[in-house]
Amino acid sequence: MDTVDTVDVVVVGSGAGLVGAFAAAARGLRTVVVERSEQLGGPPGASDGTLWLPGADGSGFDGAAGEDVPVPLRDAWARTAPQLIEELQETHWFPSFQDRAGPASGGRTVAGPDLLWAALGNLVALIRPPLDSEGWGTGIAPVMRGEQAFVGRMLLAYLETGWGAVRVDTAVEALVVEPSGVRGVTTRGGATIRAGRGVLLTEDPGFAAVGAGADQGTKGGLRTDERARVLRPDGTVVPGLYATGDAMAAGDDAERPDVRFGRAAAFAHLAILDLARS
Repeated sequence: MDTVDTVDVVVVGSGAGLVGAFAAAARGLRTVVVERSEQLGGPPGASDGTLWLPGADGSGFDGAAGEDVPVPLRDAWARTAPQLIEELQETHWFPSFQDRAGPASGGRTVAGPDLLWAALGNLVALIRPPLDSEGWGTGIAPVMRGEQAFVGRMLLAYLETGWGAVRVDTAVEALVVEPSGVRGVTTRGGATIRAGRGVLLTEDPGFAAVGAGADQGTKGGLRTDERARVLRPDGTVVPGLYATGDAMAAGDDAERPDVRFGRAAAFAHLAILDLARS
């Protein structure tokens, strides 16, 4: 029998998706992260857990993120980056961020602290192990670094709010589209997860998001505005549908992992700021 669950926010995909999920849950919104693989985190090797942040004056884009990022998206990225870092540092899981040396292209690259694998307790199996490990439970140092540390800390901060849940090994097949907008997802197993506020896509939507009227961008992904709201071909907003990360037509050709991850995290945060007002 098909099941129906109801939350406020569905986040499809982890990695930067956990940033959005935390932002939603920290605001008292019932949130669920739906991850198609058995473990959390971005694609293997896609991130080292560092985030590139543009300068407060919007500097750094030409050198780091390319020249094609639309001005409204640049401004929104620069505006939300310090707020995102401040919110994370208000939790005890991110007491500080360290600046990391990088190309002299403006802006800054930051990384969160390392984390002991043991801090995760029975959640440890949810985190994708490092690429250089020989297998789960073997060949892994006791300290998490890079992406694993960031994802581990984000998971702990998110669940600690008391408003978040995670579903792994759960593939999303379609969006729930109603006259009022996108209001949830259906999964491969036939379950429906209703989202009263909306859905944030953070990975390539293999299902037909275009069926909700979304515009597939020219560089792949869904075209969005400065609030990460997905747009139709005519430029109007698809209510209740947001995109970032691989789901978003970024408008840039960034190759640096810190830039891609910084962008994904920033627009996940922007999506929740807008969604929380809806």
